[in-house]
Amino acid sequence: MATGVQIVFDCADPDKLATFWASALHYKKQDPPAGFASWPDFLKAQGIPQSQWNSASAIVDPDGVGPRIYFQQVPEGKTVKNRVHLDTSAGQEVPERMSDAAGSMQRSAGWCSWALVSHARSRNGANISSTCSIPKATSSTCNSVATSVQIAFDCGDPDKLAAFWAAALHYTKQDPASAIADPDGTGPRISFQHVPEGKTVKNRVHLDLNIGGGFGTPQGERRPRMDAEVDRIVRLGARQARTVEERGGYFVNMFDPEGNEFDIH
Repeated sequence: MATGVQIVFDCADPDKLATFWASALHYKKQDPPAGFASWPDFLKAQGIPQSQWNSASAIVDPDGVGPRIYFQQVPEGKTVKNRVHLDTSAGQEVPERMSDAAGSMQRSAGWCSWALVSHARSRNGANISSTCSIPKATSSTCNSVATSVQIAFDCGDPDKLAAFWAAALHYTKQDPASAIADPDGTGPRISFQHVPEGKTVKNRVHLDLNIGGGFGTPQGERRPRMDAEVDRIVRLGARQARTVEERGGYFVNMFDPEGNEFDIH
């Protein structure tokens, strides 16, 4: 079975970015845990200071099909083009709808018509933008079904990186394109495109691999499961960075063969 993934954005304003992407993808903000009417109620109960309430946010596909997308606050701003971004497959008028919310859009020609959207303007000196590509469909209608996403990696060797991620996620390669897909059709497709420039800074978009079973799984089960997966993925060519234990959680920071960050959760 393919490994489930979560998409993670580094950003300055998680709530603002989550609101944008929820609207853009027809997702919704994730509901608070059972027993709480709102996220502030939950955060108060956990003893989280109000100054930290906007340190993270998340959105989900209402139908439970698309990947969860998580937004985490970081102090540094965006300085270079993201090496990991989202491609969205949508109707004809969606680029205009996204552009209205985002503030900037460029078009480029290729095998089909694309709209390149920068999803948020710079604010207070901190650029909180990322980029997504929208292949324009032939339909002129759009409904409220969640927009499907593809994850795209810039890289030096698309075929090698595709082979690594296919093995890591139990995906299958799609030839001749340097892309991989979940054989069960559940997880997002991932494509790999060659670029001349190398990676110079930490990616502001990365993947979390859902291995441990979630916070409802006892720690005594989660940790051995995750450690075994770390060992397996290291043998495939990844590099382990560090383990993190905080607020009762445990995860492992990793690097793929081209230095792209990802986490084992």
